[in-house]
Amino acid sequence: MQEALQNIKNNAGAKEVTVFFKRNPLAAEPVEPARQKAALSKAISARAMTAKNPRSHLKIIISDDGCGMDEELVKEINSAIFEKSKESHFGVRNICERVKLLNGKVTFSSAPDFGTHITVEV
Repeated sequence: MQEALQNIKNNAGAKEVTVFFKRNPLAAEPVEPARQKAALSKAISARAMTAKNPRSHLKIIISDDGCGMDEELVKEINSAIFEKSKESHFGVRNICERVKLLNGKVTFSSAPDFGTHITVEV
């Protein structure tokens, strides 16, 4: 989120930014108090959530009304091709790398003059 907001500040020329947090209700099944500590410990140590796991803990959506991004760049970002690109875009790279470290998934949606929408699921 920090990197996304910095990119918006430095590059988007946005007048408005919206940040939305949503906890996945499937990840919040009730746990008996006796097992709660063990379950928490297991979840933290294993970092068991993966990008393919539909039971992610948290969804963060960051939207702005700025200048947007080139559609071809967005396609590259959302595919593995972007990682091999030699162009800079260090902020976007940092976002992708941080989400990957958390075994999460990030998706960018954008078009010139229509702002940017970033969805992170971890």
